[in-house]
Amino acid sequence: PGIVFAHPQTADSVEHRITVTIDRRNIDVHVELTFHDVRSLLERRRMDADRDGIITRAEVSDYLTGMLDDLEDAVGLTYAGRPLSVALLNDPQLDLEGNAGAVGMRHVLRLAYFARTPAPFTDGRLEIENHLWPTLPAVCSVESANTGAIRVSAPGGQQVWLPRQDPAQRTLMLFVRSTTRPARAGSARHQEIRHAATRPSLAPVQRPVDASGRIERR
Repeated sequence: PGIVFAHPQTADSVEHRITVTIDRRNIDVHVELTFHDVRSLLERRRMDADRDGIITRAEVSDYLTGMLDDLEDAVGLTYAGRPLSVALLNDPQLDLEGNAGAVGMRHVLRLAYFARTPAPFTDGRLEIENHLWPTLPAVCSVESANTGAIRVSAPGGQQVWLPRQDPAQRTLMLFVRSTTRPARAGSARHQEIRHAATRPSLAPVQRPVDASGRIERR
């Protein structure tokens, strides 16, 4: 018999939860992708390379490694009309939520991106181009983590349905302004662009830096 899911719209979508933090050194964009029911089943089958119904750590590693190039180019940033160079900050983190089977149970993929904050800084608009799983419908929410000298106005909690295969609907706009609060120091992870070594089998994500300190795209 076929598999039947109770909520077909949720089952066929990917949930995108985006959190943005900006200081005078870096723009951080954290993306949490939740795959429900049908979409989780299809992705888990991709992970299960030997088709034995069980997803091993090695299969997870191969699945994530194989997506690195696509993930790198899947998020774009434009600030005040200026395109920014974006890089993955850490390796992707996959959470099967305690179920390693190739079944229709939800799972979560967490991604971290960053770009250098343009200098000199001026108040403006930040546009996020989201091309993660672009041919699938998505429910998207954007929120800001305002912790430094730059404040981000984001539609926290607002969910936007992004129609299937409609890239024009995948650009999210936020408004950014300066405050009098002091900037926090940049962390070593931004300076060195090295991954958190949670899976030694994955190669570090390293990108060249030009003379101005900006990340260069390949």
